[in-house]
Amino acid sequence: MHLARYPNFDAKAQYFGGSAADAFSKERAARWADPRGGFIHAMHKHLWGDFHYDITGKDAAGAVTFEGGLAETIAASACTTKIRFVENIFEELDAPGEWFLDAKKRTLYFYPPKDVDLKTAVVEAVQHRTLVEFPRRRKEPGQGMCI
Repeated sequence: MHLARYPNFDAKAQYFGGSAADAFSKERAARWADPRGGFIHAMHKHLWGDFHYDITGKDAAGAVTFEGGLAETIAASACTTKIRFVENIFEELDAPGEWFLDAKKRTLYFYPPKDVDLKTAVVEAVQHRTLVEFPRRRKEPGQGMCI
């Protein structure tokens, strides 16, 4: 099952199981009531790594605000403007097999595939936020840019 995402997961897609240049455009974000808790994923402009951002909301003009981008070796490099996608946004819960976690309400939403019977399905979830963590060594690491 996949975290609710845009674009929807496509096993045949070359990168990320699907990507879209407008993944977090102002026009796309206008559909989202509250994207906080969502994630942006974007490929490095030279296609050898990727960036991951926490969505913090939208600004007064409707642009998505975010922080992070530190998941790769050279975080100060720019990411591509084309190979990107967003996850864990309620309004993107629109395809069978997707789920969305509303951490504030402590509620898990699930769009079951046709062949899943929720009365007999086994649901398993992790209880640890992180399995492996690599602490930062620099006091002020470089910030990734996703423009």
